Amino acid sequence: MAHQVIDVVTPYISTPGAVNPALLAAATANAAALVDNTVAALALPAQVHQEVVEQVTSSPTVIDAATAAVAAAFTAAAPADVLAAVSGAAFYRGQLSAGSSADVLRLRADVGVWSVYDTATAETITGLPVAAPGTLTVAWVRGSGATSSVAMQEYRTVSGAAYTREASSSGWTPWERTSWTRGQLSAGSSVDVLRLAEDVGVWSVYDAATAAAITGLPRPWSGALTVWWVRGGSLSTSVAMQEYRTTDGEVYTRQTSGAGWTPWAAPGSASITRVDIFLAAGQSNMSGRGTPYGADLDPPHPRIWEVGAHAPTLRVASVPLDMRGDNPNAALSIATTFAREWVARTGETTVALLVPAAQGGTGFDSGTWNWRDPDGPWSLTAAMLTQTATAIAAAQAKWPGATVTVRGMLWHQGENSSGLDQPGYTAAIDDLFARVRAGLGAPDLPIILGELSPDRREGAPERVSDLTIADTPARVARTAVAHSRAGLSRDGDLSHYGREGVTLLGQRMADAYTAAVANAAGVLAMPPGFVQAWRDGTSVRVEWSAPLCRATGYQVATYDGTNWTTAGDDLTVIGRRATITGARATTTTHVRIATLTPSGTSRPTPQIPVGAHSA
Repeated sequence: MAHQVIDVVTPYISTPGAVNPALLAAATANAAALVDNTVAALALPAQVHQEVVEQVTSSPTVIDAATAAVAAAFTAAAPADVLAAVSGAAFYRGQLSAGSSADVLRLRADVGVWSVYDTATAETITGLPVAAPGTLTVAWVRGSGATSSVAMQEYRTVSGAAYTREASSSGWTPWERTSWTRGQLSAGSSVDVLRLAEDVGVWSVYDAATAAAITGLPRPWSGALTVWWVRGGSLSTSVAMQEYRTTDGEVYTRQTSGAGWTPWAAPGSASITRVDIFLAAGQSNMSGRGTPYGADLDPPHPRIWEVGAHAPTLRVASVPLDMRGDNPNAALSIATTFAREWVARTGETTVALLVPAAQGGTGFDSGTWNWRDPDGPWSLTAAMLTQTATAIAAAQAKWPGATVTVRGMLWHQGENSSGLDQPGYTAAIDDLFARVRAGLGAPDLPIILGELSPDRREGAPERVSDLTIADTPARVARTAVAHSRAGLSRDGDLSHYGREGVTLLGQRMADAYTAAVANAAGVLAMPPGFVQAWRDGTSVRVEWSAPLCRATGYQVATYDGTNWTTAGDDLTVIGRRATITGARATTTTHVRIATLTPSGTSRPTPQIPVGAHSA
């Protein structure tokens, strides 16, 4: 492309020291046409300047005049293209998963900040300087062409160590123990002056009052200003770019233009096509007790939002979430880890909007989750529905072109069963779910229940809430249970999940969403999914995953070499678990499971052999 421009310009340069104005005007028009017809328009000024200097061996006057003419043509032809590119340049925020590679993040589309949440994941990621959790910032410095453009990376660990490198023709330069500028913008300062290569970095604005006193910000709101530098063939053809990301999730970008800046463009809201609302209800584990947590482990996600209980306004979700009650122990919530999984699965144009309505210590006594006292001072259900209505209206105003839908309800409660027996607790929870669906006008709303911490019930009889939760999908259509596993509670606190448990349960709630949707009449009967059976002393224990159909119960059958048996005092089935005792458990036996549905019994699973008990 540059050679074409030179071919156009060179014939119209007369003698050294002089330029024919008419011919130069024609050169300008031809250059403008070339600019309009190339997809590389943004890189053209650097190519023109660099190659004119290298190939036209005339006087500086001629070189400067020719270059200025073509640069003027470019400026006239391409401002819309430049602005369009800037408007689409919002930073991506994402998560690096196990087995991925940091080495491939070297394109303009990769510019942004990528999180690594734990050491185990970091150890499996190729290209990091150290196996430690942290954030990888990718910047892109454009040269005169694709081959002279440079990707740059900084990796900052949660302990504060920082490493930088840049792409080279052979891959990447070695990581160096240095960091980009990190600073704080103070009241009275100006972001307009941050336009040089040495200004590249992230600059923080901590509160709205300070932001109001800073010149050049797109709006007076706290946030982070990221500066990067797009290098051309000379200082005059290089471009500084800025992104301002506010703490409430707005994203603005701009670039230098001559001695000033282009207008701030706000692409952050334009690309969202779908807003999925989830109610997060229950008591303390849903409210959030997952530790450790913090800004480095839990950076804000631009596609996870909340309308809080105390501050019912639309904003990017915080950790801890704005749940009901003021608990100093609040930490990472199951709802947050669910939302992370949800947006990762649904794509970059989807927002997960949480309605955090849980409160620690609550149950079904008067005035909490009990609909029978709707006007009480602690009527959590009524307050949650009001909060949801606010979220719907706010989302529709924020993303007017998006589809806004209440997708489901996340429920984790039962440590406090309010002294109810199992029939009483079952009636209370079923009534709650029915009334929430009615209040939202969503009779088929999927509801995902989380299993209580297995550590608390270890060695103790099943609580009434455990039994009711396990049996809920059989009683209530469009519900499912997300199971956890033992060993994930916090040290010295068997009731509450730590960070690992909260993460696992959030992921399994996302998995269970499909099972809840399929738990409906008319879906073809299917046998259970994954089945496992093992001997536990003189007992045999069996567990299985939910089938993708309406399951009102399960038929557990055992085979002793002669007969298949499906009933007996030695067989106990609770939810998706069974225990076999007595004679059947002391001999080699085979187990298979079938699903009971409103339309009949499914085919059984393949049989699983379990060896005899050895005394």
